[in-house]
Amino acid sequence: MQLFIKGEPINVVIDDLLPVTPGEYYVNARPIKDSGAFWAVILEKAFAKVFINYSNLNGGLAPEALRVLTGAPVLL
Repeated sequence: MQLFIKGEPINVVIDDLLPVTPGEYYVNARPIKDSGAFWAVILEKAFAKVFINYSNLNGGLAPEALRVLTGAPVLL
């Protein structure tokens, strides 16, 4: 996945392991922040890798996330 940090493109490699809520033998397990859109969970994992871990992701604004994802300038 390519993200744009401070205007510079960086490639982030992520695996297919996601944090999930406990389910019966993980059959019914769901991603912790399941919004119904799988891409959002993958994008969050890429952000967590860039910012070292999930605990460093503390809020944020949607336009800022769009800037990091597209590299396009945004107005806040």
